[in-house]
Amino acid sequence: CPLENDTTATGMVFNPDPLTTAQTSYGGAYLDNDDADTEALTNERQEVQLDLTFENNKYVLKNDFVSVEDLEAPNKIPATSTNGNFDFTRSESGFEDVMVLYHITTFQKYIQSLGFTDLCSSRPIRIDAHGTDQDNSFYRYGANPSIILGDGGVDDAEDADVIVHEYGHGLSNCASPNTNSGSGTERNALDEAIGDYFATSYGRSINDFNWGDMFSWDGHNEYWQGRTVDNDFVYPDDLTGNYFQDSQIFSATMMDIWEQLGKECTDKLMLQLIYLSTSQTDMTEAASNVLELSENLPCVGSQVGDVYKILFDRGFIEAVPIDLPDSVSMCWMDTLVINPSILLEGENKYRWTGSNIIGSTESKSLSATPYNNTYYQFDLLDADGMLLFSDSVKVEVNYCGEPLENPINLNNTVSNSFVEDDVYFLFNDKMLSYRVQITDAKGTVVYHSNEQTNFYWNLPTAGFNPGMYIITVKGLNENGQEIEWTKKIVKQN
Repeated sequence: CPLENDTTATGMVFNPDPLTTAQTSYGGAYLDNDDADTEALTNERQEVQLDLTFENNKYVLKNDFVSVEDLEAPNKIPATSTNGNFDFTRSESGFEDVMVLYHITTFQKYIQSLGFTDLCSSRPIRIDAHGTDQDNSFYRYGANPSIILGDGGVDDAEDADVIVHEYGHGLSNCASPNTNSGSGTERNALDEAIGDYFATSYGRSINDFNWGDMFSWDGHNEYWQGRTVDNDFVYPDDLTGNYFQDSQIFSATMMDIWEQLGKECTDKLMLQLIYLSTSQTDMTEAASNVLELSENLPCVGSQVGDVYKILFDRGFIEAVPIDLPDSVSMCWMDTLVINPSILLEGENKYRWTGSNIIGSTESKSLSATPYNNTYYQFDLLDADGMLLFSDSVKVEVNYCGEPLENPINLNNTVSNSFVEDDVYFLFNDKMLSYRVQITDAKGTVVYHSNEQTNFYWNLPTAGFNPGMYIITVKGLNENGQEIEWTKKIVKQN
């Protein structure tokens, strides 16, 4: 959207807050100290370009997205400029005015770039950067909505987290009008989580220092504890009934998804999600909507299974779609069979990955003859071949035959010559580690292994030309003694 009477000016802001850019915690030279200027805090300001309006021979902090106004006591008239310079320090009320205009404009421009051009863009949001002396900010609903920011404690408008969080309530209200304040604490918690997510995503993309501290400068100090979006809270175990605290479960879940999908994709996911809210929406319904949106959002693609697992790990989905054992044990030379239980209905497809699979890798059940300890991965796909979920099984292969008298045993089918590619060794449990080397008749090394500990070792002789070869095995036994074993074999045509 073009700005009316649009023009640009310059101003100084925290971007997103002084502790993040200084890469430090609250305290020492970085104290609020009743809004006093200090060299440390002044140095954390950054010069930015401001999109604003020139009217009545002066620059005013207003554009198509935000209008900085004096709406509540204490009455502080928003800053203006005759020369386009808004160079304030934090002790001056104009500094917070500039913070509000810059961060909301920047965030709304980004939203527009994602294709959400009609979300809260029909008229500017009215914001009072000094709307109360309390350490409290809020989004005011109604026909002419506004945002009121508090000056108590750390001035709320000095922290981009607070600004974008409150604007998040506005986005939620624009997308699903009059549903933010629901009939239960979960709906209210969900809206707090939406604001926290947008604020964290915005700030983390600028600077990811201590990104999990929500309200990085405004909170986590002597005034209040702030919130966290980097936690291990699980639904419903960690519900407290306090929707401000409970919001941290869903916001952290969405940041888990953010780390998997990236900022832009997860932002699109959240922006779509807020259109699906009702006054009755709880966290489980929101999580179900997240999964459904993920299945249809192109940028998610094959990672929808990762989204499913995150929602499961956080407790929002009761069961994973695949029931597989974590690990199985089997005897060497036996056939491994695994039959997964699929908990999702539909026209599914399957894919197994691993060694020595018997038959099709696209069967629901696995048949395989692994010779060493290994893993098999199972992928569940939808009818179109899109990955829904992945899981794996650890397989432990044990020697179950007659006791091996010798530390090193060449398979019985190989005496002095071989034709097929079935040359392997069996090592008894007295052999702790070993290396295998093969040289040809000229003494050229044609194969050597890294250090091995498996009881079974197959030699890759498929590419060997007919001729004589010398196999040398060197290793250590249980007493730490070196053992060397050598044998000549001939590969026939």
